[in-house]
Amino acid sequence: MKCNTKPSRILVVLTVAFLIAACGTTKQTVTNVTLRAPSRNDSQIINNSLINLRSVGYGNTEEDAKYDAMRRAVDMVLFQGIADHDSPVKDGLISNPERAKETHKSFFKNFYGQREYMSFIPNSVLVSSGKKAKGIKPVTVNMSVNVRALRKRLEREGIVRKFGL
Repeated sequence: MKCNTKPSRILVVLTVAFLIAACGTTKQTVTNVTLRAPSRNDSQIINNSLINLRSVGYGNTEEDAKYDAMRRAVDMVLFQGIADHDSPVKDGLISNPERAKETHKSFFKNFYGQREYMSFIPNSVLVSSGKKAKGIKPVTVNMSVNVRALRKRLEREGIVRKFGL
């Protein structure tokens, strides 16, 4: 009786490859942020300065979860971009997030710690609030992010270059 080991070798190789791929990434991704179509109430959208987003956030309280949703939306605009044909921010505003966070630590500490990112969200509406589970409350928030003002602030801080330079 001859034992065929080829299928078992393939299985071992595939398992090892899967484990390496699953464990090899440490990049944090921002999820549950989507582009929201403008409504009749969004008449202030002029020259691509505002982008409407819907984001899900989590926190111990509804207020904390709302701030988390807004932070996630700003993170998406800054670091990943919104891959939609109508989006003025197809790529993130910051091309090298790791280097920017390392080089401009004090800016990002204040930007997130003091919730300065809120100044770039002129309006937000709590759309839904889920039940608290294991101490965490989920919420969905519709908001507008002022991309032009955010970009100008990053340019002043030297985090991104001025357009065309």
